[in-house]
Amino acid sequence: MDLNDKKLIKRRIYMKKLLVGLLTALVLAGCSAGQETTDKNKQNITPVAQEQQVEQHVQVTITKENGKEELSNKNIEFKEGQSLIEVMEKNFDLETAYEGTFITGINGVIADESQQYAWMYSINSEEATVGANDYVLKNGDVIQFDLHKW
Repeated sequence: MDLNDKKLIKRRIYMKKLLVGLLTALVLAGCSAGQETTDKNKQNITPVAQEQQVEQHVQVTITKENGKEELSNKNIEFKEGQSLIEVMEKNFDLETAYEGTFITGINGVIADESQQYAWMYSINSEEATVGANDYVLKNGDVIQFDLHKW
């Protein structure tokens, strides 16, 4: 065996080691990427499952003249953390004032301020102390919107 043959053998051994190293790195990278995808899939599934668990219900009644005339009565599904105004906008035709924070009309029934009429609401038979945009609904709440003189 001459010097050229020894160099050729060493080069082949070196190339085989290099190839084995590259293949090992690729296999490990592939396994790592698969794990990352699995983790992302778990993350994508979890929020959906959580959303399904947080569905809740609220009873909304729309009346006039301190409850003398009922215009609507709905049991509405909502998600935890939603405000009353969000649920109202989704389920009723609303007209609002003051950048959407004050309800002036529900399903075409408009409060006539010149006659001192306004939409007022109660939560579980208690007069509301915050605007509908600030009230975060709770499961089982009973909401009544009533159009009457103030």
